[in-house]
Amino acid sequence: MSDRDSRQTSFDKARALLHEFKGDSYLAGPGVLADVGERVAIAGKRAALVRGSFAGSDGFVEVIKGSLSKSGVELIAEIRGAKPNCPREDLFRITDELKTADPDVVISFGGGSTIDAVKAAVVLVALGGRIDDYFGVGLVSETLKNSGKSLLPHVAIQTAASSAAHLTKYSNV
Repeated sequence: MSDRDSRQTSFDKARALLHEFKGDSYLAGPGVLADVGERVAIAGKRAALVRGSFAGSDGFVEVIKGSLSKSGVELIAEIRGAKPNCPREDLFRITDELKTADPDVVISFGGGSTIDAVKAAVVLVALGGRIDDYFGVGLVSETLKNSGKSLLPHVAIQTAASSAAHLTKYSNV
């Protein structure tokens, strides 16, 4: 087996594992940003975009905006993402901006820190309290169950290969 065949087999296994884990809710590959709007529209018609602002990101954000518009989703807020390692001040700023915007769905576009900040902010928007109240396995799920509340839908778009923040419900703050 050639190195190329071996890599292809590895990619095929990875795709199968992702599909088993995430089903059809996971998009990957070249050109997928143009399809984001269709996925977002399933969750809501008023979206807030929390975005990284790395070099070259504006062009990708324009593709996302075009896809949202084409799918009938109104972008009601564009919020600056989190700095590395998700500082609490970024979490609180994002939380406040999401509360003000009051979207149906939140999109995060960035590295793991921005995605983690959005996951934590969505919890604070829905449940209130302090972020420390939710440190521990199962605390968010338990609080949601006991309160009868639900989290805003969140579409995570990972832009950094160093994190799997887009794959789990867990957040590092």
